[in-house]
Amino acid sequence: MNILDRIVLCMYAIIVGLASALLAFHGYGGNLLLHLLAPLQGDMWTFASGIVMFLLSIRFLFMRGKKTERFSSFVQRTTNGDVNISYQTLESLAIRAAQSMRGLAEMKASIIQAEGGIAIKIRGLVQPDLNVPTLTEQLQEKVRTYVQDTTGIHVRSVTVSIRDIVNGQSVKRNKSERIRVE
Repeated sequence: MNILDRIVLCMYAIIVGLASALLAFHGYGGNLLLHLLAPLQGDMWTFASGIVMFLLSIRFLFMRGKKTERFSSFVQRTTNGDVNISYQTLESLAIRAAQSMRGLAEMKASIIQAEGGIAIKIRGLVQPDLNVPTLTEQLQEKVRTYVQDTTGIHVRSVTVSIRDIVNGQSVKRNKSERIRVE
């Protein structure tokens, strides 16, 4: 649903809410509804407003929210047919490559379909007293190479986000670094 539909639906809901409150008040025995509607009898604007409200009701009745297309697998075309590799598989491969490196912990990965391939986002923790730029650059290259060699899918970028530093059992919350190489 786009923003215009949301605005119109909100206004529509307010109008219908007020109208139903007046109808309920009238049903309870109040004559407020008759006093409010009496001057509008035979008015062209009232008729047009009623038609618009009716058409909006029909539109909202049959309107469905557009589902965002989420690819659950990457399709690779070969001479023998299509090969579907799930995003979960690609994430597991990226995590496997990341976990093989020393100095990293609690690694997580996500895959995004990119033009001509995929983009990989890696998040995790790093051990203290390590050269973070060097470590993350090695991580990016290792993940890119491992996933490309294993699946044959072109990896457009690997983004590494270091969330925290691991210090024994505790995690310091005051340091983080983000590096992106394309």
